[in-house]
Amino acid sequence: MFYALYFEIHHLVASAALGFARVAPIFFFLPFLNSGVLSGAPRNAIIILVALGVWPHALNEAPPFLSVAMIPLVLQEAAVGVMLGCLLSWPFWVMHALGCIIDNQRGATLSSSIDPANGIDTSEMANFLNMFAAVVYLQNGGLVTMVDVLNKSYQLCDPMNECTPSLPPLLTFINQVAQNALVLAQSGGISAVAVRSIPGFIVALCSANERFCDFTDGKKAVLPF
Repeated sequence: MFYALYFEIHHLVASAALGFARVAPIFFFLPFLNSGVLSGAPRNAIIILVALGVWPHALNEAPPFLSVAMIPLVLQEAAVGVMLGCLLSWPFWVMHALGCIIDNQRGATLSSSIDPANGIDTSEMANFLNMFAAVVYLQNGGLVTMVDVLNKSYQLCDPMNECTPSLPPLLTFINQVAQNALVLAQSGGISAVAVRSIPGFIVALCSANERFCDFTDGKKAVLPF
């Protein structure tokens, strides 16, 4: 009885390891599931539960945990997981990069460019936009999308069968993702520069025409528009 339980636990660990290799990169990349939100043993337990929940085979179909056949399977699953994590996380990376650009242009993180050793590296706008994107993502069913992507990934690339995805459709999809990311970043950057230029325009107008912006008498400034 105990011998059967021992081998059953080994098969369970093998299936959990293969599932962990595919699911863990997604948890590492997404900002609302990384170490800043979930850390240590609770995150690993949740990853294993999600991995076993979407595992498409019986637990005893995985190869033995300590066998040589597990090495290429784990590497393959890790590569698929990294690709899925990148595709699911690119909107958050775009928003984070946009926040860094805004803070750098307004001078909040300019010290990191002048003195990288002692300058400020943290961008508050980047963190805010990253969390804002996470809220929008979760509000619109992002977790359901993540689980559905994992389920469909097992249909396209089964670890127990031959997994040779066609490269042309994959490269086309990556190209579309990169184009959309650049368009979003460019449109957001233009909006940020426009908003940033308004106060500069007002200050320049006040400097050139002091009669329009006279704060010495304690009254509010009167602008010509």
